[in-house]
Amino acid sequence: MKRFLVVLLIVCLGVSSVFANGTTEQAAAPAEQKSVGPIDVYWWTHWSGSMADPLVKQMEAFNKSQSKYVVHYVYQGTSLDVLAKLQSTQKKDLPAVFTGPVEYTGYYAGCDFVIPIQDFIDKDHWDTPALFKISQASYSNLDGRLVGYPAGNSFPGMFVNLDMFKKAGIDPYTSLDNFQDVFKTVKTIVDKGISKVGIGFHNDAYWIAMTLSTQGVPSFDNNDGFSGKPTKCIYNQGKTKEAVYDLLKALHDIYAGGYGIPYGANINNELIPRFASGEFPVLLVTTGFFAKIKAANPKFEYTLLPLPGCDVNRAHDGVPAGGCGWFICDNGNKAAQQGAYEFAKFMSDIHNNATWAMSTGYLPQTQAAVETTEYQDFIKNVYPSAKMALDVQKKSTGSIRNPFIPIANEHKQANDIMLTQVTTNPNADINKVIDDATARLTDAIQLYNSSSK
Repeated sequence: MKRFLVVLLIVCLGVSSVFANGTTEQAAAPAEQKSVGPIDVYWWTHWSGSMADPLVKQMEAFNKSQSKYVVHYVYQGTSLDVLAKLQSTQKKDLPAVFTGPVEYTGYYAGCDFVIPIQDFIDKDHWDTPALFKISQASYSNLDGRLVGYPAGNSFPGMFVNLDMFKKAGIDPYTSLDNFQDVFKTVKTIVDKGISKVGIGFHNDAYWIAMTLSTQGVPSFDNNDGFSGKPTKCIYNQGKTKEAVYDLLKALHDIYAGGYGIPYGANINNELIPRFASGEFPVLLVTTGFFAKIKAANPKFEYTLLPLPGCDVNRAHDGVPAGGCGWFICDNGNKAAQQGAYEFAKFMSDIHNNATWAMSTGYLPQTQAAVETTEYQDFIKNVYPSAKMALDVQKKSTGSIRNPFIPIANEHKQANDIMLTQVTTNPNADINKVIDDATARLTDAIQLYNSSSK
């Protein structure tokens, strides 16, 4: 019933392309391979292009390193496409492993098609490299057991054009602590004629939840689901209301003043090329996009800063984890599941992880990988901003997390509606926008709870 409900909610909210282009018959994993030869391990993912190439190379290296398993890359469209297909596929046809956003961990922990990777770790007595605290916390269930593993380690932040800030006489390191600062700063740069537009946003609505987490306020009752089953959204209550209002008001002011590239602009095809060419000063995106920015303009001078808070009441110097993890599927094929786990161990080797991080723009999963000679050379010669990124990550304790909720998809959809309304309508009633989102999410969580008794 849970699976049916979530699928129904996704359909109602307009998720499209359940069966993404590029899906093949090979996407279905056999229930239990009995033929002689290596065991096929299928990985469904939304990573493509420059993200897919490093993953395929890791798979090829793993496949050559042993003869028992063969890992296969299977592109399935967007992350929502992957989720929708997982929910609508029969158990025997599920892959052995898939890529999923970190903010969905609360959903994966309670769904019926994910086996916690901690089960495999415990059985194997794997002495795992120590993950950063925020990564460990963000991929764990309420008992502290890993549900998935951080394949792509990043956090939300801003890339800023140093030359534009210098021309404006603004110190980027002290002028972008919260979104009111961001508004004032980009307005100044544009009004001085240094650029025609001030900021671009990666159009993924996780920004609201992550900014609230940085602010130290929950989105749902029962401490965002960490101290009990969430029963309602609290966007319109107390300190959460104040923080949500201040965040949306700042974004509304940015766009009403014409200082933002329209929300929804494609990150790869529009925002990164325009930012790397020096067209605007601030790009709000995760650290995982570093490699794409660097490739777009290798000589571009920028710095990386952490995600701003909602307002001056910011509670944490750290930020929640971004990026994606891998999650092992309960498809009945224990041999393939074991192969997925063995590949996780392979990619977590400190040298393999350092290579993966340098190839993708993600941060390493562990301090041990950071300290490898190759990654230290990478920081020195290619990615100096990684020093700041890693420092912010170390400040990000396990208490700075995305909400632990079973309706992560509905959460994103409601947040996206809020962002669209305040960035496209100069006359938007922010209080009504908040009330509508609160009601929508409360209905969704109560509907889920009523079906899972």
